[in-house]
Amino acid sequence: MTDEKFLWAYEKFRKTVYSVIFSCVRNTDDASELSQDTFMRLYTYDGVFDSDEHIKAWLIRVAINICNNHFRSKKYLSASPIPEDLPSDEQHELDEVIAEVMKLPEKYRIPIHLFY
Repeated sequence: MTDEKFLWAYEKFRKTVYSVIFSCVRNTDDASELSQDTFMRLYTYDGVFDSDEHIKAWLIRVAINICNNHFRSKKYLSASPIPEDLPSDEQHELDEVIAEVMKLPEKYRIPIHLFY
């Protein structure tokens, strides 16, 4: 893949890839890191894409696979428990709706998150 085509794909699909990954991992730091991994795979990919939609579909599939690998890896498991007394922000109605969407099974959560 040429540098120009990669930069174009990055600018066009970075928000989509980040949204897919965030809906899986629900953590901004992990989502940023896994997004970078997804685009590194695109940069090193030697294949040919038929269309822009093919690139998008490929990126989404790679992003989901990277999320699955992330959950299987041992680095995902935390060695220390989460403290119970962490301060929390006030919940707004929108936050509550997003929280409910995030509780859905992955099959439904990803399309709803991407659509809205």
